[in-house]
Amino acid sequence: MSYPVCPSHTVVKYTNDIVTGRYLKDPTIIPFTKVPEWLKVGRTRDKGRKAVGADMMIDGPTRNKVRTMHTGLIPTGVEQWFVGDHTDVYAGRTCRNTVVFHFSTDARTLTLFYFTGLQKYSIEERVKFARSVIPCLAK
Repeated sequence: MSYPVCPSHTVVKYTNDIVTGRYLKDPTIIPFTKVPEWLKVGRTRDKGRKAVGADMMIDGPTRNKVRTMHTGLIPTGVEQWFVGDHTDVYAGRTCRNTVVFHFSTDARTLTLFYFTGLQKYSIEERVKFARSVIPCLAK
């Protein structure tokens, strides 16, 4: 079976800490600093996000009154796989990086696939992209 070529990305793993209800970043030799040390998943009340299918949100801690990560989890149509974006600034320009999220079936682990500089502006573009790369990410 042939898989599509997967664009360059970074993989970050998180483990669910049952006590705090947060996903804590697993330690690595070379840390990826674009994502926070912990993430919290919750339901959204935002009608605009719900209208595009994002019933859940993922949030990181606040630094300097700004959330380190704050995105809706948009279902891809593949069970336990979601897509979102993460805003970052490069040389004074704002970029919306594409992020694909995978939860284990027992929700104990979260794997984040971070595509730096890969901007997908519309929800449809993000979902289509995620569905095209999930086969190579799931390997």
